[in-house]
Formats: sequence, C-alpha cells, structure tokens
Amino acid sequence: MDTLIEKGRDYKNTTGVFSSYNRLRIEHYAEAFHDLAFNFTKFDQKEMREGESRGEYLARRKESEQWQRLGRRYSDAAVMMGAIAEEYYSCRIPNGFQRASLYLFLRRENVALKSVYEICNRHHHREYCLSMQVAGRRKGGAEKKSYGRRGLCETETAAAILSGVFGRKILPADNCPVFIGDECRDYLFVEEGRYHVSTGTASMTKTGEGISGDNYSFLQGRDGKMMVLLSDGVGSGEEACRDSGHLVDLAEKYLEAGFDKKPMLGVLEGIMMGNAMENRMPTLDLCEIDLHSGECELIKLGSAPTLIKFDRLMDEIPSDNLLLGYEKIENISIVNRQLKEDNYIFMMTDGVSDYFKEEEKKELFAKMLGSKGYRDPTVLANYIMEKAVERSDGEPVENKHIRDDMTVLVLKIEQTAD
Repeated sequence: MDTLIEKGRDYKNTTGVFSSYNRLRIEHYAEAFHDLAFNFTKFDQKEMREGESRGEYLARRKESEQWQRLGRRYSDAAVMMGAIAEEYYSCRIPNGFQRASLYLFLRRENVALKSVYEICNRHHHREYCLSMQVAGRRKGGAEKKSYGRRGLCETETAAAILSGVFGRKILPADNCPVFIGDECRDYLFVEEGRYHVSTGTASMTKTGEGISGDNYSFLQGRDGKMMVLLSDGVGSGEEACRDSGHLVDLAEKYLEAGFDKKPMLGVLEGIMMGNAMENRMPTLDLCEIDLHSGECELIKLGSAPTLIKFDRLMDEIPSDNLLLGYEKIENISIVNRQLKEDNYIFMMTDGVSDYFKEEEKKELFAKMLGSKGYRDPTVLANYIMEKAVERSDGEPVENKHIRDDMTVLVLKIEQTAD
C-alpha cells in the first residue's frame, strides 16, 4: 500500500477514485482511443506517386499531416483517460479527540456526525469529508424531524467547527450544499489557501457589432487553484464569439476534471481542428494561480502580452507560442512566476494591447499603480479601457469608432486574513 508523508503525518489507506470495475472500463476506453490513434499512422505516406504532380503531392502531404495530428490528439485523450483511471488519493481518520470534539460540537447544532476523513489530494492540499445529517428528535417513541430554529444547520457553521478543531481555516467546497439535510450524505470541505484573488473586468464591442468576439472565464477549483481563461475569436461578431466561447467552455470542463495542461491542449486542438483548417482558430490565454503557494503558470497561445506588476517591477510576458493547431503541443512553453500579496496580473486582448507602445504601456501601468486611487481591480480595468479608447483616434469616448473587440481582466493577489 502506498503511503504519502506530509509534514510528519502518515496518510495511509491510499484509495482509488474509481472502483476496480469502473477503472477497468475507463482503461478499455483508453485502449480504444489508442487503437484509433494507431489507425491514423497509415496516412504517413511520404513517397511520391507515379504520375503525381508536385502540387498534388504537397497537397496530399499536408492532408496527411493533418490526419496524423488528429491521431496524436486521440493518443493524448487516451493518456488522459488512463491517468484518471489510475488516480488515487490518500486519507486518514482523525484521532479520537478530534472526532469526539467534532461529534459534540456538531451535536450542539443538531447535527449527527457518522464519519469523518481527512484527505490529502494529489496537490498535497487537505480536504475533509464529513458524513452527517440533521439529528432527529424523539417524541412519544417516534422520531420527529425538527426544522425549527435549530432544525437546520448551515455548512458554514460546520466549517467553523472544523476550523476550530483542526486549527486552520476550513471552508465548504464550491459544490457543497448550503444546508445540512435530514438524510445522511457526504459533505466536502477544503482548507483555505494563503491567498485569494480579487478580479475586475472591462469590455467593449466593435462598433457595428451586437456581440463581442472575446470570451473569458474565472474558475476556482476544489484543489486550491484559480484558473483564468481569455480567448479572442478571429474577426468579430457572432462567429468569433461562438469560436472563442466554445474554446473557453471546453478548456473549463477539462480543467475542472483535473486534466494536465498539455494533454488537455492536445485534445482541444483535435476538437478545434476544423477551425484551424479554416484559419479561424481563436487565441487562448490560460493563467493558473495556486492559492496556497502563490505560484502562477501562464500559457499563451497567440494572445496579447500579459503584464504582471510586482513591488517595483512591471514584467511583460509576450506570447512565444503560435495559435492552437499551429504549434506542436510538446513545444508549447509554460511561463512560471512567483506571486505574493499586492501583485497584479493584467490580461487583455489585442484590441486593447495594440493601442499602446511597449514603453508607454509599462509607464502607464507603473504610474497608474503608483496612485492610491488605483487599487481596486474593477477601477483599474475601466481605467485601462478608457485610456485604450482615448488613444484610438483622439475623439471623445462617446464618439469613438471602436475598431476591434476589447477586453481587460485585472487580478489582484491578496493574502487571506489569519
């Protein structure tokens, strides 16, 4: 049995996420995808056929490369499915004093605790799974469920009790119900990270269009990480919005499922390959922040530069990668930065970034953040948008002709209260 050691504690009882039967089914699905990937290798025909012109040969070679790339995406999907099938977590039952304390404090809130597990997930962050229900009250020999003042208990109250017993700030997980019900079920709680992120957004639509071609998403997972996605569709209007929105939705789903980034990008490339063939692949900006450590990872695929403001330094991160579908997945570079309190991240689309020269951009942002009036992310986002619009053609804001969709996202890193 595997054992995971964390800060002197033994988390034994390593358990698979899936039962043996379900794990076997997923492994069979993965094997089927591997077979599909192998079938695409037959398109690798480099020899020139008899009587074939050079133009025909080059066209056939290009088509062959596209089919092979699709095969590699099936292979990526198989790897991801195999990794999920083998995923494990490590858990332990808290000691007797902790269990007794939880039982007594929850009982005071009219909650019956059946079991409790302290879990160490794959990112080495703690989670707590409590099996509990609202306690029934006996009257005349029959059990009567109470829904009065003390009949229902909020999961926030249970989280506060957990925090007191374990000596650290614990919160209900994102998908945890608000109230503890009268039927026994599992409730998941997570350890609060060292940091939290405040966000601000500002956007404008190209003049003459009814909808923006930019899409974005903020996603905070139960693993203590926050994801920010920003995509700029090719052109503007409904088609650009549909393309960028589809890419953001797919990326969000795979990230929520816990897929690793590069295999996820491979699968996205396979799904969006039709867009690449039609030369309308949207950009993708992915920013992941570990709320426990402050570590930040950025993947930029054909997107506008991202700015990070440290104490007295403005770091500009350009996109070294081509658009998804035009860059080999294994060659995609991931940028890493260490963040701390009062650092800012500025993500934007080309419609905003193109209005600023490199020197002006850094000077503007440094001056803006040097003022006490510009600390709120929403105020900052609106100010950047206003300056970008002002620079477009010198006209007043209300008379501007907006030549492209514009989106600004501002993230402020803040330390959680002790």
